[in-house]
Amino acid sequence: MQPASENSIVQRYGALLKEFADLFEPSSYPVKIQNLPFKHSIVTSSPPVADHPPQLTGERLAVAKEAFHDLLKKGIIRPSNSQWTSPLHLVPKSNSTWCFTGDYRRLNPCIVPDMYPLPIIEDLLQESPGNVFSTVDLQKAFYQIPVAEKDIEKTAVTTPFGLFEFLETSLGLRNSAQFMQRTMNHILPKIQAPLHELLKGLKNKKSKLKWTSAASEAFEQCKESIVEATRTTFLCPNAPLALRIDASDEAIGAALEQQDSAGFWHSLGFFSKKLDATQCRYSTYDRELLAISTVIKYFERILKGPKFTTYTDHKLLIYATLLSSDPTKLHLGKSEALST
Repeated sequence: MQPASENSIVQRYGALLKEFADLFEPSSYPVKIQNLPFKHSIVTSSPPVADHPPQLTGERLAVAKEAFHDLLKKGIIRPSNSQWTSPLHLVPKSNSTWCFTGDYRRLNPCIVPDMYPLPIIEDLLQESPGNVFSTVDLQKAFYQIPVAEKDIEKTAVTTPFGLFEFLETSLGLRNSAQFMQRTMNHILPKIQAPLHELLKGLKNKKSKLKWTSAASEAFEQCKESIVEATRTTFLCPNAPLALRIDASDEAIGAALEQQDSAGFWHSLGFFSKKLDATQCRYSTYDRELLAISTVIKYFERILKGPKFTTYTDHKLLIYATLLSSDPTKLHLGKSEALST
């Protein structure tokens, strides 16, 4: 696919971008979220902890002063008299600028953890079928979430040029991510907030190969076929599922597939794992049984609930769940996994 030209993008989306221009233009201060029914509360389980300010000199000191002056002017921080003090922490960013936050390593263990669930990337991908995806990076997102008034003092950061506390959520605090997720779920309740495909190269044969134009063409066709075969699709809740599993002397592998309405099978995911020295000494039966058990656990989030069919080239495995009353420890563990 050829990248779209700038002119074509403007022609297609110019009116839309113009209508919502204020969302894309740089803002000197992030807009606070209105009517948020909660604030970032910081519940602690110990007396205040305190630390000394860091030593900053030269450019780092000048940049830190300028940044805190800007945060103070914009109302993100204010001077503090808090007994809770965490040292200033400077984190270099990829664009050669600095990110300023508190070094909350002494404070965070004192904060009661917020158990609000964070999304699992794999689940989001399965729930978001589509062909075109966009990413949106919120401008200073944490600074849009206010801290509860009674807990502002706990965010205090000590610097060589004064003590300051955050009125908005600071980076580095325990539970900041949970409050960010809670906020996003509140303001975007109907919107779901990388899928990496690992391609492993094959080992070269020791024997020499005479490479011809016909071989090159065949090689390209093989690559296209492999790419097509490994192209994953999105999960359809009611579609039949199948696990195709195999084990060799050194590794195990599997493909999870689903069947479409026309009867064709499409890949949902793949799994491979090298066996350790002990597992390599297993019998064929035990390696195949280990493969099934391991793969089912790997795809548990998808397989838990719906019925699925497991395909294997080892026929004896059909008796794995019908073991005698005195099975070996290995057989017991793996066959129990198959029966769950």
